[in-house]
Amino acid sequence: DMAVLLGIARQESRFAPDIVSSAGAVGLMQVMPATARWVARQLDHTGYRPSQIGDVALNTRFGAFYFKYWLDRLEQLPALAAAAYNAGPARVASLRRKAAARGLDPNRWSRNVELVAAEEIGRETVTYVGNIYKYYIAYSLMMEQAAEREAALRQHPRKEAP
Repeated sequence: DMAVLLGIARQESRFAPDIVSSAGAVGLMQVMPATARWVARQLDHTGYRPSQIGDVALNTRFGAFYFKYWLDRLEQLPALAAAAYNAGPARVASLRRKAAARGLDPNRWSRNVELVAAEEIGRETVTYVGNIYKYYIAYSLMMEQAAEREAALRQHPRKEAP
């Protein structure tokens, strides 16, 4: 979903394509170099070089692939996939196990895995997932409005002045 990817880019980089985090994540989607190498192998992107990860198109493609990869493996649950994108999939797997051990639903972020995440790793990932949801809603509405405007213009095209 384009709105989720826009939300991730907004949260990760504020749409600054040249940004590099203190941890070494690069570009709009803040892809780590090791993740980029892994994604390049998954996509059979022969000739990939680490210096390419700053390229906006490649960075976006790799970030989108990585998010979708975890979304597919986390029962199509975007909040868990966003948490995995931010905190790492192994950490999210651990949080889910701990949530289940406490009698919480490991397949539900809100008020379940989220609580364990806040206690175990702090508020950063909880805030991150919440922001992704806010941005998702905002971008979904913007895209919907743009589509409606475009449809209206197609139905009632402007007439050129003589």
